[in-house]
Amino acid sequence: MCNQLLALGLVMDGSSYADRMAEPACGYWMPCNADPFESAATLARHGFVGLRSLLTAEDRDHLASLVDAELSARKEQATDWRSSKFESLDPSCPDRSCSEDITSDAVARTAFARWFGEVRQQFRRYDLKLSIDEPAVLTGLRSLCTALAPLLEQVTTLEARIVELASMITDPGATQQYFHTDTLLPSGCGAPLYTCFVALQDIDVTMGPTWVIPDSHTEKDHRELRVRGPHGSAARSAAEATKLHMSCKAGCSRQIEPTSGV
Repeated sequence: MCNQLLALGLVMDGSSYADRMAEPACGYWMPCNADPFESAATLARHGFVGLRSLLTAEDRDHLASLVDAELSARKEQATDWRSSKFESLDPSCPDRSCSEDITSDAVARTAFARWFGEVRQQFRRYDLKLSIDEPAVLTGLRSLCTALAPLLEQVTTLEARIVELASMITDPGATQQYFHTDTLLPSGCGAPLYTCFVALQDIDVTMGPTWVIPDSHTEKDHRELRVRGPHGSAARSAAEATKLHMSCKAGCSRQIEPTSGV
């Protein structure tokens, strides 16, 4: 079974699995109607927080179906050279078949760049861009923003904006990502980036859930973890020893600051 996540980037109850999953991040999960000051404090203190039941089953199912259909269609567009019949003007390739090959390759690359974002360990892993014009996406986004509003009001300003809307899909057999940060500190723009992942299906530890390293989100942590040599290796080993996985039920969210290891 593949692993589907709705990913939302902003500038500015897995308990049923507890018996068979090692080191779940149970203590970092809260109900979606939790005290926003408490959830914001957890986010600030540890670099991430999990919120349960942000989306209804209907919203989740509609989004999951859309993601399946979109992924299939976009993968075909990014690989099917027959969609182009234009001839290349390259004099080194005078015959038609070679012209089609060159043009089709350009078409495929253009389609891939339009619909897929950059992602680490790309084998069987897709960062699929979503259109806000899709009814299922717009409805789900409205529900998500409504549920997250009390928390976001504590950590962002009115100038905050959504900068990415996508689905992260991991198919069986994908290579596990190494620990990394999506942005580095000190920040080049001065504004924090908050990433919100929402599970569109139940995700257990066998499916490659997101792993996090608590308390690794400060500039001091970043500098220490980037050091080369024995000191840096020791710091990274010590940090990874505290890792937790964010396995969860469908509809749950983990909100992560840019400096958390994922």
